[in-house]
Amino acid sequence: MLGTVLGELRARLYGVYDDVPFVADGRTLARAELLTLQTDLGKLDLLARPAGAPPYATLRRRAASFDVGGFLVRVADIEELIEMKEVVGRPKDLADIAELDAIARLRSDSGP
Repeated sequence: MLGTVLGELRARLYGVYDDVPFVADGRTLARAELLTLQTDLGKLDLLARPAGAPPYATLRRRAASFDVGGFLVRVADIEELIEMKEVVGRPKDLADIAELDAIARLRSDSGP
């Protein structure tokens, strides 16, 4: 199913400007630890095992769900995203943490 969605979004390898084919089939997705893609809707990072992440079952249970064009998309809980980015600690992750903290504060201020 992920491969189908990536195909519909015309996903291609991010930062690769040559005409390198990207086939989003089950075999490719199962073997990739990290994919950085450019899609018709923007940049997308896919990580098989994010650093600092709890087990998949925990991520899934705590995830927020969004309808994106008729597809149910689960997104890791904001606090877990922050924890994962703290573990990685790259400058761009630290910048993301500041944004995620601001989002979390806005959500808590607006109530349930």
